[in-house]
Amino acid sequence: MNVFKHRWLLLILVLSFTTLNKAIAQDCSQLSNDLAPYSNKNRIFYSDMQSILELVKSIDVRACDTAELKIILEGIKEKRLETVKVYLNNKIKNEGSIDLTNEYNYLTGASAKFVYDFEAVFSLTTTKKPAASPLPQRIVNPPTQPRIPKEENQNRTCSTKIIQNDAVNLNNVRNQDSVGWCYAYAASDLLSFRFNKKVSAVGLYHGGGKSIEEDIVNGSKVGGNIDVSIKLSLFKRKGFCLEENLPSSDFKFCVDQRYYDFLNDFILRAREERFTYDLRADQCLNQNLKAAFPGINIDQVVTYARNNKQSKLIEYMHDLQCKVNFQNESSQLSVKSMIVGRLNRKELMNAINNQIDKGDLTGIGYYYNKISGESKTEGHGSVVVGRRINQSTGNCEYLVRNSWGKDCKLEETNEVSCHKNCTGDTCRQSGHFWVSENKLSEALIDVTYLQ
Repeated sequence: MNVFKHRWLLLILVLSFTTLNKAIAQDCSQLSNDLAPYSNKNRIFYSDMQSILELVKSIDVRACDTAELKIILEGIKEKRLETVKVYLNNKIKNEGSIDLTNEYNYLTGASAKFVYDFEAVFSLTTTKKPAASPLPQRIVNPPTQPRIPKEENQNRTCSTKIIQNDAVNLNNVRNQDSVGWCYAYAASDLLSFRFNKKVSAVGLYHGGGKSIEEDIVNGSKVGGNIDVSIKLSLFKRKGFCLEENLPSSDFKFCVDQRYYDFLNDFILRAREERFTYDLRADQCLNQNLKAAFPGINIDQVVTYARNNKQSKLIEYMHDLQCKVNFQNESSQLSVKSMIVGRLNRKELMNAINNQIDKGDLTGIGYYYNKISGESKTEGHGSVVVGRRINQSTGNCEYLVRNSWGKDCKLEETNEVSCHKNCTGDTCRQSGHFWVSENKLSEALIDVTYLQ
């Protein structure tokens, strides 16, 4: 009888243990799902850390010692550390009840002076980063000992040429950040190369007739055309704004680095009639204003907002900040635009080749998805800055300068590859990519250049 009793007890224990493990596994999986969005954020703020702590405390996180959860927590840790660095660089030493210097020491593995409030969040993380997944082989530049391309693929007019100067080169690609103004960045590159001085892309916004404020409020989805942005700026200002007067890249924002978010936040403050107070009380707001509008006169902005009920406030600030340059040189500019439909693709490719042969840039409107393989069909604007024969494939390829920073997230193939700047054994992405003549031709919408 005792034997049977012991067997039943053992069976109950096994079933209970199995059920408990299943419940823990479900809780751990749910925890990973709940935490995943935080690791994808640009910044992790104090309020985020409080929410994350509550999620972690809802379960014994040590029972969820999985590779997936560790990677998520490592991502959160890195984003939080970057946020803390931004605060400290701006001489802000506290956020909420947290001593940021102490937190920095904890997150970097140094000796923390005080107990860290969010220590439970990172109980599974280590000082070592998770091993990176092996990257696919990347095509960087043609081999030093090239094979001779097949005769049928060889393009005898495809001489190698990369076009750059001090203002537009392989080291200084810009980032349109979170606004849909690719056309303005492409137009800016054409003008910057022509004048050999950086022309502001923000100053070339046109947005289909909508004000900047309207575009921002609607999610920055209007888009535009390279040639129209140049022509309208010539018509409106008789010249162009320099980057130094009206920045359009690499904003030194306090904590929040997204240009769209800054503009949207400023519009909201103005409409709620609280930004006058915030300008006195919010250290970050003042710093952000100086980053986007270095020479802004705060009193003028406040007066305009009070008298005009905040209507087109951002537009007013852009006009106030923009100092017109190249008025004499601009009178000599002629903008040429060619569109698929009116002309065939071969004629557009000939125009690009002619510009390269002359040592000048070409703006292109194109379907990026036809190059990247993505499903979206939205148009994009960039600039062609070079050409080469890929000695490995025999393809004539074109070097496209993007406006998404120095990253390159293309899935590389024999017809598409990320360009890298290489020094010795070190290679870094440059924000440019190579694309075969066939793919570029298929993707083209229009071509714009300066005569």
